[in-house]
Amino acid sequence: MEPGSGVTGGEVHVSDASASRDLTVDASTHVDWSTTIVQVGRPAEVTFPVRVGEPPLVVAGFTGRDGVLAQLAGALGDGSSALVTQGLVGLGGAGKSQLAARYVQDHAAEFDVVLWVRAEADPTVGFARLAARLGLQGDDLVEQARAAKGWLSETDRSWLLVLDNVPDAATVAEWVPSLGCGPVIVTSRNRQVGRFSEVVVVDVFDADTAAGFLLERTGSSDRAGAEAVASGLGGLPLALGHAAAYVARSGCSFDEYLKRLVGLPAQEMFGQDPVRAYEETVAST
Repeated sequence: MEPGSGVTGGEVHVSDASASRDLTVDASTHVDWSTTIVQVGRPAEVTFPVRVGEPPLVVAGFTGRDGVLAQLAGALGDGSSALVTQGLVGLGGAGKSQLAARYVQDHAAEFDVVLWVRAEADPTVGFARLAARLGLQGDDLVEQARAAKGWLSETDRSWLLVLDNVPDAATVAEWVPSLGCGPVIVTSRNRQVGRFSEVVVVDVFDADTAAGFLLERTGSSDRAGAEAVASGLGGLPLALGHAAAYVARSGCSFDEYLKRLVGLPAQEMFGQDPVRAYEETVAST
């Protein structure tokens, strides 16, 4: 939506402790969309469906979040009658991009066009790539990107847009089409995106869910050890997935894994900077 639209989003907090159904996706099911990207500015004969961008692989070991996915699907509907924007906000490592990628995997076949834009840098590139794929012309990247956004506003084709890792609300205002009939998913650490969309806050796992996740993924029965590791990782789903994979692969115990964490800088930062803490924890084990 454009600035000044006056639309105010609401927040819904979801920790989604209902991890009963596994959402693991084998790498063999991943579609490499990079093969659909053509040189910017090159005329192209359009053959639908069109897929532009590279969603992250839904990693093995990523589980749970059934409630969030159901809520996301319900909020977005089939995108056939109105422009609907839904935000997923939360800490880095909470699994926002994974949730969006899973939604795309489940629903891509419903749309003629799916555009995944990495918005933390310059979204212009992603939209310009869509323009190239659609054969839209422009003198430069900016003009092509605007042409692609305009096409989304005017086309009768069904489309899905994902703006991943949006830094601020201004990016949402600039790049979400003001018209059209298509669902838009915005992932961000910044809750200000709620100015232009409804928002679901993707929380970390609670203690019980986090420990259960580790036990299920590793086949261990050491509940106390799992709870200690879950606490040490702050309940961040992606960090927990890394820990489970490491323990399962190496055969080490939770206590041994925890010893690797003790004394690492990440441990002192979870209360101050969970994003950096997660990155350092993964890099250090």
